[in-house]
Amino acid sequence: MAPREAASDRAPQPLLRESVRTLHPSYFALVMATGIVSAGLRDHGVPALSTALMWLTAACYLFLVVLLGWRLLAFAGEVRRDGSDPQRGFGFFTFVAGTEVLGTRLALAGHHGAATGLLVLGGVSWLVLGYLIPSTAILGGAIRPIVAGANGTWFIWAVGTQSVAVLTA
Repeated sequence: MAPREAASDRAPQPLLRESVRTLHPSYFALVMATGIVSAGLRDHGVPALSTALMWLTAACYLFLVVLLGWRLLAFAGEVRRDGSDPQRGFGFFTFVAGTEVLGTRLALAGHHGAATGLLVLGGVSWLVLGYLIPSTAILGGAIRPIVAGANGTWFIWAVGTQSVAVLTA
């Protein structure tokens, strides 16, 4: 029975590895949405739930940062392919928006040091991605005409830009 247990302990690892390999660039939308709901609840006088969601936002952010870091290290080719794919590449801007939304929510709670750190991280990411993603998606994409690969994720570029502006303010 022990060998069977050992085999079952190893079984999820390939699934986890495959999940990280195929992690969609837009996953940070989870952080964006949860942080926005948290801020809204704060503004509507529901502080306990707002605070709980703020910390859930932070936990989801940290978890996704670990997964993204793993993906960057172990599957750099996949990340490059996503960045040059006009249907997936703009999803990376959810990292910017999620970072800035979390920073904004933390600033509202008085955690100004963490908010400043997230502002810098999100701002630098926005600057890098703002040049990298559009140029690689447009110039390096295999889909022609390029508008055939355009979808709603392209608007996340504007959302990421706005989120940097909101936290800066």
